[in-house]
This record gives sequence, structure tokens and C-alpha cells, in this order.
Amino acid sequence: MGAGDYAIAADYARFISPGYVLSDLVPFLNGYLMDRFVRRWKYIPERVAKRLLFLINSVPAATSQYISEVKVLEGYSLKKNGLLYHDRTTGFSWEEAAKVLKK
Repeated sequence: MGAGDYAIAADYARFISPGYVLSDLVPFLNGYLMDRFVRRWKYIPERVAKRLLFLINSVPAATSQYISEVKVLEGYSLKKNGLLYHDRTTGFSWEEAAKVLKK
């Protein structure tokens, strides 16, 4: 991961579309400033995490569409550069994602 990258560790992933502007969530989160970070990380209190999970789980999932888009971009990269990512020729997998989070 690069210096400006973020990673979120979780038990599962669920992409939604459209997403939410973090500053717009403040009223839903009872005033919690979700859009403010300290040193590129943010502790999220359990009560806020539960509200976020409720919100994310109450809209249709777009995970399969997101993964499909990643596969298209990987194809472009492979055709143009001969690599899918800067250091490997294999595409996205949840196993590779877990390795990145362990770094």
C-alpha cells in the first residue's frame, strides 16, 4: 500500500451504490463527525458502527458489480502494461486483499 492509501479491516465487505458523502452522514450518526480523520485513521465507536451497518445493510448490495468493474480495469492494465498490478500478474481475490491488510 502507498503512503496515501487507506485500508479498512472488517469481517466482510459489502459495496453499495451510490455511496454516501461522509459529511452528509453526521445527522444520521447523531452528530458524530465521520468525515474527520486523525493521522489517516479513525476509531469508530460501537454505537456509530452499528448505525453505519444498519445504513449499509438497508440498501441493495453492489459488490458483484464492483468486482466486475475491477476485472474490466485489470484487463485494461494487463493489455497495456503486461501486469494487473504493479507487482503481480494475478487479479483481485479476497485472499490477496487479506494479505494486504496483514502488512
